[in-house]
Amino acid sequence: MEPLPRLNDEDLEKLTHHIRGLLEVLEKLPYPKVQEDVFELLNCIDHLHREGLTRLVHLIEEKAEHIKIDMANDYGIQTLMMVYDFVPAEDVPQAITASTGGGIIGLDQIMVKPIEEIKKPIWIPVFKLDEIPIGSIAERKMEGHDIVFCRIGEDEIYAYENACIDSVLPLARGELDGDILVCPWHGCHYDVRSGMIQNGSNLRLVSHPLLIGENGTVRIGFNVPDWMH
Repeated sequence: MEPLPRLNDEDLEKLTHHIRGLLEVLEKLPYPKVQEDVFELLNCIDHLHREGLTRLVHLIEEKAEHIKIDMANDYGIQTLMMVYDFVPAEDVPQAITASTGGGIIGLDQIMVKPIEEIKKPIWIPVFKLDEIPIGSIAERKMEGHDIVFCRIGEDEIYAYENACIDSVLPLARGELDGDILVCPWHGCHYDVRSGMIQNGSNLRLVSHPLLIGENGTVRIGFNVPDWMH
């Protein structure tokens, strides 16, 4: 048996539409037992794939986190991750849609949008890490965002939208108390590592992922899915 040909992004989008059509045909079969058996088969395949992908993602996070950037840029990988609930549907707008009613392969309510609407993740150099002393705050405006950077350790630096929750007042004028960012306007306290406000509300600041290169260059990511942070 010859191996299947590799698919480009356009081919993948056509395939997702084809799968959606096939699922709609299965829903209309006038043979309940056949329909039941087919959906049971799909559920079993789904379980097998989901378990394997879960183990793969955990392995990547433990041993090869650096390849997550390439994964975020790949349309096929993103679609697969969303189908199996590793990426929220709103983060990856192109995927398969189905309404089987059987809950198979996590496809309910997922909409297909053209590939040209994809916002590719970008990573922009900001500064060298040693330009920001430990325990200090920096502010930069880039890609239409006002960003506050907080460095709390040797290799620990975090980036958030520069605004207190439910406010436009900048956090960059605040101060760091260890790993706590203190808002200069309202006295709000934020955990720098998680961005979570320390009042029991579970609200948190909007974060942006950072990468530190071997030469100490800090890069910030935009349009990066949550699972990549």
